[in-house]
Amino acid sequence: MFTHLLITTVMLTGTIPNLVTAAAVTQPTSPTPDATGDASAHFASEVSRRLADGWSLGVVDVLDDGSELTLEITLVARNRAEQLALVFDGDGQSVLAYVHTRVKVPSERRVYRFRDELVTALSGGAITGLQVECGSYYIEGRGGGASVDPYDYYVVTKRAKGAAAQKLFARSIAGAIEDDLRLAGVVPVRGGVDVVMFNGSEEIVHAEVDGDGRITAVEVRWSPSAYTAWERTYTNEHALAKALRSARTVESLAFDEGGDGREPRLTVGFAGGAEYVVDVADFAIDEDDMEDFGCPC
Repeated sequence: MFTHLLITTVMLTGTIPNLVTAAAVTQPTSPTPDATGDASAHFASEVSRRLADGWSLGVVDVLDDGSELTLEITLVARNRAEQLALVFDGDGQSVLAYVHTRVKVPSERRVYRFRDELVTALSGGAITGLQVECGSYYIEGRGGGASVDPYDYYVVTKRAKGAAAQKLFARSIAGAIEDDLRLAGVVPVRGGVDVVMFNGSEEIVHAEVDGDGRITAVEVRWSPSAYTAWERTYTNEHALAKALRSARTVESLAFDEGGDGREPRLTVGFAGGAEYVVDVADFAIDEDDMEDFGCPC
C-alpha cells in the first residue's frame, strides 16, 4: 500500500512525503511512549498546529480497504492544501503509519460540524483508536473522543443579508417544498433558527435573527448527512409553501420551546402582522422511511 502511495505522490508532486511508520521508530524500553504513539502524536500535533495557525478543515475522509483504516485530513490555507493521514490496522486499534503530502485545494468549502470537538480531542496528543459506530467514524485520544464522520459537513450555496435575506428565507423553503423536499424539522440554534429540508440529503435554511426576532441574515446550506431528518415530516408543508409564496418575504421568526402543556412551535411573521405557526405537534414519523433506513442506533 505505502509503496504505491509513495510512487503516486512522486508522480503528482515531484516530492517524497514525510512518512513515519511505527516500525521505523526505535522501540523504547518503557511502555510509553511507544512507536505507535510517536506516529500518532506527530499526526495530532501537526493537525492541531495548522488549525491553530488559521488553516481550515478542508476534507475529512476515512478509507477502509478491509485490512487497514486510514484517516485523511486535508487542511487548507488560501491556495495551499496539505493532507495528513494516519493509518490504522483493520480494527482501528494499532497505528501503522503517518503520511504527509501536498494535495490540490478542494473545489468546495466545507464546514465540518465536529471541528471544535476534533480540536479538543487532538489537543491531548496521540490518537489511540479509530472506531465505527452506526456507520459513523470516531477517534479516541488522550484529549477525549471526537467524530470524524466524512459526511457530517455542509456547504453554503446561497447567502443574503437584510431585506434580501427575508426574501431568500421565504423563497428557499417554498421552493424546496415544491421540489418535493420534506420539511423535517425546525431547530433553534444560537442566534437564530435552522429549518431542515430533506430528500436523501439535507438542505438547511439557516436564519439569524436580532433581539426582536427580525431576520438579519440567511444561509442556504447543503449537507449529505441526514441522521434524524428522515424520522419526521411536517404534515402541513404545502400550506406553509403557499403562505410563503403569497407573502414573498418573512420578516421575523420566534421559536417557543413549549412547556406547561404547550408544544414547541415556530411563529413565522409576515409584513403587516400576519403570522403562520409551525407546530411541532404537526410533525409525523414516516413508518416507510423507518423500514427503508432502519431505526437510528
